[in-house]
Amino acid sequence: MYNKFKINGLIEPIDDDIKELDGLTFDKLPQRIKNRFERYAIRVFEIVEYNQGEPGELFNRLNESLKLTSAEKRNAYVGDLRNQIKSLVDYMSDCGLDKHFLGFSNQRMAYHDLFIKLCYMLEKDSLIASYTEKQLNDRAREDEPFDNSIIELVKKSILILSKAKKKIDSEESKVHITKATLTSWLYFFSTILKSNYNLDDSLSDFFYRFESGRFVFREEGVLDGLFYCENKDEVKELLEEFNFRAVSRVMTGTSLLIRDFIISLFFLKSDPSKADVFNTMKKNNLKTAHRALYHENEKNLISVVNNYADSVLAGVTTCQ
Repeated sequence: MYNKFKINGLIEPIDDDIKELDGLTFDKLPQRIKNRFERYAIRVFEIVEYNQGEPGELFNRLNESLKLTSAEKRNAYVGDLRNQIKSLVDYMSDCGLDKHFLGFSNQRMAYHDLFIKLCYMLEKDSLIASYTEKQLNDRAREDEPFDNSIIELVKKSILILSKAKKKIDSEESKVHITKATLTSWLYFFSTILKSNYNLDDSLSDFFYRFESGRFVFREEGVLDGLFYCENKDEVKELLEEFNFRAVSRVMTGTSLLIRDFIISLFFLKSDPSKADVFNTMKKNNLKTAHRALYHENEKNLISVVNNYADSVLAGVTTCQ
């Protein structure tokens, strides 16, 4: 409107009406075109009472061509629940746990997605708690935060993981973590800590021994350290199953239960005196599997694991 720009009528796609105006400034346009231009409405939205970062977030959402993930949709609802989940993501970063260690980044809010689902499972006290994305989205919309005790448990679990990472780095060891195994570890730590808050050092050392040993087995096929025992063939079968469940069908009830049971079994192997941190059914199945590690019964390890998972999914509460 200030005659500083000329119309370029040759920009693709070619429009004959625009082409006729090529090279004209505003004051040289036909009156009917000027009228159309001046009557064109530009909508303006004013944001008030916003928190730091929200205008930029809103701008990105309005201009994002990709369909939002459920985690991104939940993050749009400002409130206590969003603050809780964000605090866990920030705390994990503060503890030095990044994509290089975790094996995946927070692109499209993958960490936020993991934490809300983890907190939900802890709230329901069940690794196989049923939920839908719509339920979680509705919870974010209605701003229903988790109990602070759950958030503190998860933070304590993150700290354990951070301590383990420091040992891994100092020993120049290697591990292979995925979103699935991270979920399993954080849930395992949190449930153990609910029973005994004084096990944090034992848990960080156990994570180091388990994951560094699993990496060696994954790369070289060698059983060492925590995984060394007489029943080598069945231990190898267990680790192969764990690795399979870490990359395929990772969030099915069966995969969640199998990974958790295998982690728990080797935790019991590392310190048999800690059996009482598990519920009765799990403890008895773990003891059966533990004896099988040393050929003290005729049970097949992988069968014990699978039977346990099937029983939990079927709602059985007594030992097998």
